[in-house]
Amino acid sequence: MSEQEKRNTIQAARVYLRVSAEEQYLARQEAIVAGARTAGYYVAAVYREKASGAQPDRP
Repeated sequence: MSEQEKRNTIQAARVYLRVSAEEQYLARQEAIVAGARTAGYYVAAVYREKASGAQPDRP
């Protein structure tokens, strides 16, 4: 890839943040989003979920 192509390339990220209990917080994981932006990524979407993987009826 040429230098011009590298400059024209958009690095995009979709970030999925998940904790398994309502009393847990996503705040520590939010640093992932900030880190992606700092690294030059366009953050296209951030998905946040608080749900237990042990429950098969979760949305």
